Amino acid sequence: MIIGASRSELLEWINSEFGANYTKIEQCGNGAVYCQIFDSVHPGKILMSKVNLQPKKEFQILSNYKLLQGGFNKVGITREVPVEKLMKFRLQDNLEFLQWFCKFYSNAETQGGGVRSSNVKSRIAVTPASGNRRRLSVTGNSTMRRRTFTPTEVAPVGSRRLRDEVNELQEKLDDSLQTQESLETERNFYFNKLREIEIICQNLNDKLNESAKLEVTVPELVKHMQEILYSTAEGFQVPEEEEVNTPGQENIENDLKILDEETF
Repeated sequence: MIIGASRSELLEWINSEFGANYTKIEQCGNGAVYCQIFDSVHPGKILMSKVNLQPKKEFQILSNYKLLQGGFNKVGITREVPVEKLMKFRLQDNLEFLQWFCKFYSNAETQGGGVRSSNVKSRIAVTPASGNRRRLSVTGNSTMRRRTFTPTEVAPVGSRRLRDEVNELQEKLDDSLQTQESLETERNFYFNKLREIEIICQNLNDKLNESAKLEVTVPELVKHMQEILYSTAEGFQVPEEEEVNTPGQENIENDLKILDEETF
């Protein structure tokens, strides 16, 4: 990939090298391809099995960025990941961050270490590309150099086995910690919604106990509850879903229309 590449060249790069199959730079805002680029330069620093390649919920996107920031910390990259800006899926923010990653990727290649394809590329469904499609390269060559490791000395069999066991246990520990973080993020996300609903119910109950008349209709209350349940962080775009009519839904809507003029 050439530094200073255009948007179309950047898209072609991430699609061909990482199987993103994106049509717009803004789609990088879900964090998945950033994790893949980082993993190609620093393999093993991110647990790619935890990266959600097609996130649809806010907490899934946040989890991707937590993994990315954790990878930055492990290799000593001081640049902060601008999560809030990137999650708004705006062109300028994601273009700037992708260009920075392009330079980061290019530097890794020119320094002689080489890069490798992300180990989760095969997990993405990719649309077959044209046979004449031009492949971009960091150095200008048509073939990427792959990262190779040359051991300087051979460790004793016993030490090697212990080292492998330690590495395996460390991987399991990292896996458990990141799973815990992801679950805590999801738990807090939904707990806060339930807490808001609980407060509304408590206020309604207090007023009913005081025999106070409530100027609120059932549809208004339902609408307010739904706003809480379906609310997301500012700028987060919920993927469009097909409307599904469940059995009895029409009857429920009719009942709500009847109660529309009633109050508690």
